[in-house]
Amino acid sequence: MAQRSRIWQMLEETTQHLMNKFGEEKGSKEIIEPGMAKFNRPEDGWINRVWETPEARRCHIDVVDARETKKLYMFHCVVIPHFHTPAPIWGLDVIAGPNKVTGFFHDWSPLSGKRQVDHPMVEWFEKESKNSYTPSKVRELPDWALEIFSPGMIAAGNIQDERELTAALSLACTALGPYFTFLRRYKRDFEKNKNINNEQEVKEAQNRYARFQRENPHTPRTMKALGLPEKDIEEFCTDALFPYVK
Repeated sequence: MAQRSRIWQMLEETTQHLMNKFGEEKGSKEIIEPGMAKFNRPEDGWINRVWETPEARRCHIDVVDARETKKLYMFHCVVIPHFHTPAPIWGLDVIAGPNKVTGFFHDWSPLSGKRQVDHPMVEWFEKESKNSYTPSKVRELPDWALEIFSPGMIAAGNIQDERELTAALSLACTALGPYFTFLRRYKRDFEKNKNINNEQEVKEAQNRYARFQRENPHTPRTMKALGLPEKDIEEFCTDALFPYVK
């Protein structure tokens, strides 16, 4: 049995909340992407599920529960809009031991990258993040991350206080509702004016986001430390975690 930990309990509740949210969105449907089934093994502590909604083409959550074997719980979650809007990408990554969160990363990432505020949704998130949560310890971002994250991006480490973790998780989860509301608004704008956006440019920008995310060395390194086969790790980090749009 996994060690009892309030931090782990909070993270487990958060992942369940996110999966419920995606499943309950109006018009939502869970999809089985090609090759994804081999990475969805709840009995082994590895969950990978994907939903599509009328506003988002991909809502993916990846949970690695290694509490019993490695004293580690981590999850990655991303929401990628459809191509009709240049809206930012919603992302949340958390990794934690039993007594502290070593990494908490949350952003509404602008498609133009380079820490720019290129969209009203990015501007809204920057204000909301500054007003809702101040990390006790800020994690420095590597070069690949600076290429894609927004000025309001939350990068926190060494979260041990339950109140701080509650504030951080509340920011991410509570703001997911407004995020989908914004996407619905831009979907209506698109339906009124089919020329409102260049879909090819959005595809290229989303692929750019995926390309820089693939440069993150910590993901395959952590998965390797958990004892996952290298072949599975390479396939997962490219084809499943951040697939390119062809």
